[in-house]
Amino acid sequence: HRGCPDCAVKRNGENVGFEVKLVSQPRMMGHRVRELVHQAHFESTEGGLDSVTIVLVTESESDAMELTNRWLSKWRIDLPTTVTFLVGVLDVDESEDRRFVPFVKMSLSETNIM
Repeated sequence: HRGCPDCAVKRNGENVGFEVKLVSQPRMMGHRVRELVHQAHFESTEGGLDSVTIVLVTESESDAMELTNRWLSKWRIDLPTTVTFLVGVLDVDESEDRRFVPFVKMSLSETNIM
């Protein structure tokens, strides 16, 4: 087990993998993003998956925006069609319940802010 992806599901007849990463320092993600994309692309071509979604969990909306801006300016050009990024915020309410709130979904062909 290489550790990627964290889980896989069958959705609409396709095998989709999900790799989840907590991002505490968006500015330091450049090298890590390339590594994640390479690993995800390998799994989608050699590991029997049709695609892989890399879920980047941030602690604030400003961190999510920082990742989005870096994506649009630096990282987007190298993304294979089999890999998608989903950036979101870990929201913690008064009772300490945590939930993932999607912020933006990014692929080679589109960027959808949610």
